Amino acid sequence: MRMDDTENVGRRGSLLLPFLVGTIAGAFAMLALAPTVRRESTEKFKDLSRDLKQRASAGFENARGRVSDLVSRGREHLDETHASPNPPGDVGSTRF
Repeated sequence: MRMDDTENVGRRGSLLLPFLVGTIAGAFAMLALAPTVRRESTEKFKDLSRDLKQRASAGFENARGRVSDLVSRGREHLDETHASPNPPGDVGSTRF
């Protein structure tokens, strides 16, 4: 084995050690922070879902009120139309 080969092996080993230390430190940091991040994400999703539910409920109630109003107006119109007889010569007249 030549001297150059021995130096290269030592250099590769010196590059590997910081990589391994960084990997281990990152793993510990991930384990330490993961529950906090998960908890915060869960809370954000819960808040978002509550907000969406409230918006959907408000939109549904708004639509329900509009439909109810339209149905009432339609019934009133039908009642008025059926209550008054058609004058002669009216398009809706049944006389021939």
